[in-house]
Amino acid sequence: MSTSCASFPLRNVLHELVEQQSHPCNLVELQTSGMDGVTFRAASFLDDYLFRPATLEEISIYEFVATHFRRKGTLKSPTTALFMSEHPLFNSHCIGLREDEVVPVLVGMRMPFIDADS
Repeated sequence: MSTSCASFPLRNVLHELVEQQSHPCNLVELQTSGMDGVTFRAASFLDDYLFRPATLEEISIYEFVATHFRRKGTLKSPTTALFMSEHPLFNSHCIGLREDEVVPVLVGMRMPFIDADS
């Protein structure tokens, strides 16, 4: 049996938290009504974790990657899945629960070389 994977952008998270650099983000299209009505907002993985619903405040960032993801919200989205109001996509997106847990894959970091033979 194989298991699906999900990216865990560790380097980006560490840069923002430790070095207090602005974080890389993805532009998310919010609405489209012709060519003039396209609206984009910037949101990052760290935004999703920091502004997650209060019902998820006890889970670690690793567990969050393994069990949850960002998705478009609907009128039927439960209030327990809504981002906090500080999230850039608060009005349009929410947290989804994965049907099957995935394996978080650390992205952006390499293990250091111990010696020249490694």
